[in-house]
Amino acid sequence: MTSLGHAMQSDFKGPPKLSGAKAGTTVLVLGAGLAGMLAAYELRKAGYSVRVLEFQNRAGGRNMTLRGGDTLTELGGATQKVGFAKGNYINPGPWRIP
Repeated sequence: MTSLGHAMQSDFKGPPKLSGAKAGTTVLVLGAGLAGMLAAYELRKAGYSVRVLEFQNRAGGRNMTLRGGDTLTELGGATQKVGFAKGNYINPGPWRIP
């Protein structure tokens, strides 16, 4: 594809290396989805103090499990109640995480 001019070769060399945090450095991560939680984890490993803010009442972003009796409200305001039999569930988010 590169020779046809449709795609350029990537200069990606891997994730950035985080240097140690200066004393008292705090990082605010917006969103407790997969990317936000991983960012917070890596920042903590590098010595930063981390705060995670999430809009929803649960962590996970689009990753979730719904069981009978649970309710799900979409961004547009439509609410659905799960009517599964006991023991049944669905994971309606991403089907796999690379």
